Amino acid sequence: YAFDGTSVKTLVIPATVTKIGAYAFQFIDASELTIPKTVTTIGDYAFYGTDGMKVLTFEAGREAPLIVTAKTFGQQSGRDIVAHGYFTEEGGKGIKWDNRITPEGGKYYSHMAAPPSDPKEIYGYELANGRVTLTGLKLPLAVLEIPDFIEIDGVDYPVYSIGGNAFRFSDNLVEVHLPKHLASIGAYAFADCGYLTAFEFNEALTSIGDYAFSNTPLGGHVHIPNVATVGNYAFNQSEITGVEFGTALKTVGFYAFGYTDKLKDVVFAEGAKPTFTYYAFYAAGMESLYIPSGYTLAQRVFAGCTNLLYVTLGDDVTAPNSGYPFEGSAVQVIRAGSGLTVMNQGLGGAPNLSTVIIEDSERINANAFFKAKDLQEIYFFCDAPEFVG
Repeated sequence: YAFDGTSVKTLVIPATVTKIGAYAFQFIDASELTIPKTVTTIGDYAFYGTDGMKVLTFEAGREAPLIVTAKTFGQQSGRDIVAHGYFTEEGGKGIKWDNRITPEGGKYYSHMAAPPSDPKEIYGYELANGRVTLTGLKLPLAVLEIPDFIEIDGVDYPVYSIGGNAFRFSDNLVEVHLPKHLASIGAYAFADCGYLTAFEFNEALTSIGDYAFSNTPLGGHVHIPNVATVGNYAFNQSEITGVEFGTALKTVGFYAFGYTDKLKDVVFAEGAKPTFTYYAFYAAGMESLYIPSGYTLAQRVFAGCTNLLYVTLGDDVTAPNSGYPFEGSAVQVIRAGSGLTVMNQGLGGAPNLSTVIIEDSERINANAFFKAKDLQEIYFFCDAPEFVG
């Protein structure tokens, strides 16, 4: 409380100061302040209520890191101000913190200096079988540029995986870039990171664990060409706008993309034969959808997609028993290629379905469109298929 509520306009902290206590500068009127490199600790709420402070400069050349967290700034003008970082910089320029960064979810993010050059100072890790697994984060950084290798005892080992819960609840985290070798993201690895909005996936990634990005504001288009497994709830309640899979895809888990109402663009690869689990895309935001040839529609895979109006099925698509893949969706038109097989209630449960267009069909069960109460027209561009049941 050293300067609490004072009307000081200009303040110079001498180089002999090593610690700034809690609430030290709360409510002061100064517009600029420089923190000398000798300061190693800043207490909670030291700059609480300093609405007029536009620039906070951290002197360069410090020997030890200075970690600044959300509590350092408390609330300003009704919003949380978070200064991230490990404030070190070569060249004597210093680091400035300001309010000019675009707010995300009510938080503002600071500019930050380069993190330590040694990744062992940033990440917790484990080494096994010549590969590194990241297990946690030691510094409250906003941006992670995960390195391709970590040097341990003079040997460079590839960063191969991110362990379960590794970065969960990292509220400072905004952006992540994966290294080129990383193949696996563990369960809950980035779950509940409340400000994680950008993520650069790599081509080596093959597995995304359960809840990996659940309950985050992660947005943008996700391109995962070599991912074979997407775990249960992996992107549940995220804000992604698109996802593109490759031919390696084998499994999409329960609610993996559930409640992704901003997800408009879903691209499946021709030639893949994935297995979808119940409700994999429940309540996603697509308006139209193409299912490639040879796919099997899982039970209720696109249920609850209230924006989904048009579905195109490739050749040799199968709708299995009691499938209800579009149950509770807004689908009005389904157009299918040749070789369509619809089992018992295979395309049932689509209350708004009015038109079905079929180029050719192997088999359609008599109650294939069970509960499609608005179905008025079925067009066959082929000889009559076998109706069973």
